[in-house]
Amino acid sequence: MRRTAARLVALAVAATLLPAGAANAAEHTVRDARGDVVAVNPETDEQTPSDVANGDIVRARFIHGQRAFVLRAKFRSLDRKGSVVRGDFIRITTNDRVRRNVEVWAAPANWDGTAHFKRPNGDVVMCQISHRINYGKNTLTVRVPRTCLQNPRWIRVGFGSVWGDGSTLFMDDAQRNGTIKGKLALSPRIRRG
Repeated sequence: MRRTAARLVALAVAATLLPAGAANAAEHTVRDARGDVVAVNPETDEQTPSDVANGDIVRARFIHGQRAFVLRAKFRSLDRKGSVVRGDFIRITTNDRVRRNVEVWAAPANWDGTAHFKRPNGDVVMCQISHRINYGKNTLTVRVPRTCLQNPRWIRVGFGSVWGDGSTLFMDDAQRNGTIKGKLALSPRIRRG
């Protein structure tokens, strides 16, 4: 009897020490290979391996919480660099077949970036999404309220990054090593936590 009581107390103490997010969110973490950025010629679509560190995704964490979907991405390097723009793309699909894209664009005149929430056809969807680019820590955080996705039971997520120097685009898909295809690769289903 004492052992059972001691175990229950130990479990109760352990439960109170867990981080608050652990009990309220389901998540999926992707570890992407370092050095897998692809250089793309925009005129020919030819892809060649590149050794650039800027925009090289090394980890993407997809969190499907009670109130929001959150992306936390870590890059090998995230510089205010590129004569055109730099962009980050999130592709989300749900159990109800809702499909949405998040685009975060940053450029020399606005390195803090601007986020857009869209349908796959490019139409803007009004929604209070938020983002933060931290160039010092090489991170990007994006938050999308679940109501904007029609409160799904599960989601699948794709994430990629691109920037250009005028003649070449540098791209990375967090779930593919060294290749870029027409659509971002999707995660397994991530159920609501």
